[in-house]
Amino acid sequence: VHPPSAMAPATRKGQRAAGTLGRLGKGLDPVASSDTRQPMRAAFVVHQDDAGPGVFAGAACGWDVVEWRPASGDPPPDGLDALVTFGGGMHVDQEEEHPWLRGEKETLHALLDRGVPVLGLCLGAQLVAEVAGADVGRAERPEIGWHAVDLTGEPDPLFDGLPERFEAF
Repeated sequence: VHPPSAMAPATRKGQRAAGTLGRLGKGLDPVASSDTRQPMRAAFVVHQDDAGPGVFAGAACGWDVVEWRPASGDPPPDGLDALVTFGGGMHVDQEEEHPWLRGEKETLHALLDRGVPVLGLCLGAQLVAEVAGADVGRAERPEIGWHAVDLTGEPDPLFDGLPERFEAF
């Protein structure tokens, strides 16, 4: 797991990431601005009880964190400086079975349009990718656990310093 300063925001299709969260305006500093001294307000989006913040909760020390469970029917929190959306057993294309996915996608879309840093993990990554314009589909086989990752394509500052092949969860 990379330290929080290495997390990069999602961008709309065709745009490059502005840099890591640590380099974006308010960044990951728990204090949003040295002028206002207001804590950074972030939402942790939880889709099921066994797929919550885990190690990311500690990275948000000093933040004003609100947990949002879209399936509960509660509206998304407002005034966010960042959002992290976690995994779940459902699939990004299962809006019929999980109608609340539509609302979460609308929220992600609005945050990306405003330039709010968004991090997705597992299901959350698929949701962010789809909303940002990527084609998301089911893998040929499950990808759960540790796997070898090969860096390909254009260089990206997010991956600076990583070897061309490494193990990732």
